[in-house]
Amino acid sequence: MRLQSPQVQLGVLFSYGLLVVALAEFLTPCAMTLLDARKIHMYMGTWREQLVISVSGVLGILATNLLGPRAMLLLGTCTGTLLSAAMAVAAHNVRGGYPFFLVAKIADDVGHTMTRVCLVTMALTYPCERKKARVLALFQFVLDMFITLGEVLKQNHGIRHSRSQAMCTIWARLAFTCISALCAIGVTPIGTVVRDSGV
Repeated sequence: MRLQSPQVQLGVLFSYGLLVVALAEFLTPCAMTLLDARKIHMYMGTWREQLVISVSGVLGILATNLLGPRAMLLLGTCTGTLLSAAMAVAAHNVRGGYPFFLVAKIADDVGHTMTRVCLVTMALTYPCERKKARVLALFQFVLDMFITLGEVLKQNHGIRHSRSQAMCTIWARLAFTCISALCAIGVTPIGTVVRDSGV
């Protein structure tokens, strides 16, 4: 089937990476300007967050092998959607909004890191041997560039953003993470994909 070709599967993974990792992370810094910096930095930017990310990276390898890529990508979609919803709740100063945000942020760090590990694993699995390095380099470059642009946007324009503009970035982030579920469902098991080399 055409869906099981390596080119189509790489396209599906690339689309997922753009929606969940690149565009969502691009919008996150501006969305964070609505939140109380003192409260969110009790976890964000500390050694606790880095510890969660480090452990999640190791667990991501095991989880991808045990659960398969589709389950891992759906996990990233769920945690990303949860974080977007938590941002909206915290931005409206709902009682208990910040504890909910911190739990969602920890869950998203786990899901986001495991998802990136899964994406890199799949990006190395689908192409034939001579194309692996090229595909992985392009994949990482695009994802990291969007994250960098998000931070630049926050530093240069974050203070000037109105509340309505920042809320729009939260809803856009929520929409991107929800749409990514379609890409996750489109991922086929590794064993069913036949590479150009015939393996």
